[in-house]
Amino acid sequence: MATGILSNNLGEIYRKDSFGPEYELLAFWAPMMLLHLGGIDAITAYSLEDNELWKRHSFGLVSQAMTTMYIFILAWTRSLFSLLFVVMFYVGLVKYGERVWVLYWASDNKFRDSIPDIPSSESKVVEECRLKQLEGYHVTPHQTLEVDVPSHLTNSIPSSLECFPDGNELLAAYEFLEMVKRLFADLVMGFQDGYASRSIFENDAMCASKAFRIIEIELGLIYDLRYTKAKIVYSAWGIAGRFIGIFLTLIVLLMVSLHETIRVTEKHRHHSEIDRTITLVLLAASLLVELWAFLQLILS
Repeated sequence: MATGILSNNLGEIYRKDSFGPEYELLAFWAPMMLLHLGGIDAITAYSLEDNELWKRHSFGLVSQAMTTMYIFILAWTRSLFSLLFVVMFYVGLVKYGERVWVLYWASDNKFRDSIPDIPSSESKVVEECRLKQLEGYHVTPHQTLEVDVPSHLTNSIPSSLECFPDGNELLAAYEFLEMVKRLFADLVMGFQDGYASRSIFENDAMCASKAFRIIEIELGLIYDLRYTKAKIVYSAWGIAGRFIGIFLTLIVLLMVSLHETIRVTEKHRHHSEIDRTITLVLLAASLLVELWAFLQLILS
């Protein structure tokens, strides 16, 4: 909405008068609004239903990008701000695109499709479950099916998971992540997963505090996958994107500050004081958000 209002105001100015340098800062706000629409890394959805709105956000991304490009063409003056406009447009487009991509991957259908099928040896169990449902029985999809486990499957459990020393709860929770994802996707668990889980939690070395700690970490991992940008942040592209975003935003902030300082010193003031202040506040806020996200990435 803000970008649309900005484009209307600049369009009126362009039709009534030539677009002068005093309006450069107004146009420069457009890509920064696109950047802030990308949101923070710590949260992308307030409920699972919000992930299903990824198509609406995709339309919003396209419309906002087109509006920003319209403002760019309208306000092109071959000045420093026109070049910085392109830089901030790239940063904002990537930021907003990440949010849409994460919402798409966290949607129910895509989240369910991302979970690998259970081994073919368990297909008979799944087929029996479906037949029971067709016969009218109430079958809970996320219930672990109790079956006899052959002795040769005992050796398939990693020895490192049989007993957890202090500090290995995170490793254990990650080992069970695929199994937990099946529960949250309303899929049937495999009997190997159920056997591995019981063998861990029934181990004599497993105390209650460790067991609940593992469950807490598992729930935290699921939360990160469904409600945050963790899927893209903890990747090579995500880390590189944070470095590039911080670097480009810092460069733009320094160049705008230096440019405005020189203008004030030379008494060539084309921009109003309030426009200059708003621009610097928007840039500083963008940089602080990126730095905070990078700090959270390091400490997490």
